Amino acid sequence: MYEALTRWNYFPNQKAPVGELPPSISTRRFTPEIAELVASVEEAQPRRRSGYDHAEYSMTRHDNIPRRLALVHPRPYARLAKAMFSHWNEIGPLVDSENSAIKPDTHFDGRIFIMNYEDAQTKASMAMSAGFSKRFRVETDVASCFNSIYSHSIPWAVVGVEQAKAQARGMADRHWSDEIDALQRAARRNETNGVAIGPATSSIIVELVLGRVDANLRAKGFRFRRYIDDYIAFCATHENAQLFLRELSEELAAFKLHLNLQKTNVAELPEPVSDTWVIALGTALGARITRNSDGVDIVHISDAIQYLDFATRLNKDTRDGSVLKYAVGSLLPYLRDGAVFGIMEYLLSLCWHYPVLLPYLEVVAGRERHLLEPYGAELNAIVIENARNRRSDGMAWPLHLMRVLELEVSQDAVTSVLESGDCVALTLLYKTRQVDGRIIDFGRRIAQQEPYERDQQWLLLYQMYIGGSIDELADRATFDILRAHNVDFVPDGTERTEAELYCGYLDNPFREPEERVLDFAEWMTARNNAGTQL
Repeated sequence: MYEALTRWNYFPNQKAPVGELPPSISTRRFTPEIAELVASVEEAQPRRRSGYDHAEYSMTRHDNIPRRLALVHPRPYARLAKAMFSHWNEIGPLVDSENSAIKPDTHFDGRIFIMNYEDAQTKASMAMSAGFSKRFRVETDVASCFNSIYSHSIPWAVVGVEQAKAQARGMADRHWSDEIDALQRAARRNETNGVAIGPATSSIIVELVLGRVDANLRAKGFRFRRYIDDYIAFCATHENAQLFLRELSEELAAFKLHLNLQKTNVAELPEPVSDTWVIALGTALGARITRNSDGVDIVHISDAIQYLDFATRLNKDTRDGSVLKYAVGSLLPYLRDGAVFGIMEYLLSLCWHYPVLLPYLEVVAGRERHLLEPYGAELNAIVIENARNRRSDGMAWPLHLMRVLELEVSQDAVTSVLESGDCVALTLLYKTRQVDGRIIDFGRRIAQQEPYERDQQWLLLYQMYIGGSIDELADRATFDILRAHNVDFVPDGTERTEAELYCGYLDNPFREPEERVLDFAEWMTARNNAGTQL
């Protein structure tokens, strides 16, 4: 659990199969042992009062409207992750709502949150089972859920409103949920409204609050499923459907949350389990799949282009549907290298218009790097366009690809990223090692600003600090700990740090039962004495 909170679900990393951030950005070196050291740093009084700001990452959705994710400063995040792990025996049962489709669970890659929303077959089966003998389906969601979470509602959800208020007035002993409340505020400028979108800690807080809402709705006899902050319920009558909405609205209001009326819908059953555009894309792709001489299902170049044409037209006629993202993701597994090369210009053109498709270029690059190498000019153009529109992912993904492929970043692209002031894009630009003096000057100016301004660029400042481009930083105690243990959030290779190796030591399945487990300091000493052979 602790490793998941620190190494795998610290930065936004909950999407599947492609993530929110490009693979160049990684928190794998921020291990629980490093988090413990960071959390133990004595904090200056002004910082205790002000809290910390975060670096923002604007991720584009299918409709090109951005969703603002957060890379939380490591100091407040370490303290929050440590507190959640310390009280996991109490927290775990509270975030295990039987109605929630996305809740903490151990996944093969170390993450505890993967937003896969269940596979299509499971979701369809649930809808058919829950909808049997019901006449109406209700769909709604919580308006701006993460940004609307009231930090004081954390203890409200855990111990109840009256008990929590008594604790706040000093009329009852403080509870661990009060500590989570305070530490969450410290990670968000000491504000009570909103939690950062992206880290696992925020998803746990949402599950704490909405899990209590779920329990109250179950007690009233409602049958429903929740996908993070989206609710689907099945009701026998229209009156029951309206009652569900009223009861859900009242339960949410108790935690200062509200329904999104624009996304609330009551539909009379039977209704198709799948959206019309999903059916259309599945039919169109299935008609174009052929089997080659090796018995492998493939799609030829001409058919792939026709399929993308169909998806592009369908995308224009479809509201609120990730048509092109679904289409490209479904198509790529059937393309051999020649076919991928044949659609590359088409795919790049779509990426220029829809940055949500950029992660699929990483899939292409992962299979055959040479397929993207001729397209440096196009990648630079995508950077420039997205810098103009202040889209973090639209800059970060092509910069990541140019870093991996060792392509030149144009001076126009450098200028556009600098003008955007985007922390993640600037950090990746710095790590391409094609840095001019303007980036160094930018970082040094930020280093002299007020704390919140520094926090908003903390990732860039830290990478410049360990890269030797900045010598002095205020509040640098956290950065010194990270640097001392070789933490790099944009690592150049796969070499593991000593802290990462210690994680492997703890996970050893062949340890004898009587063998004492060394703590990190003891293990480091033993490793050094043994000549790094542990």
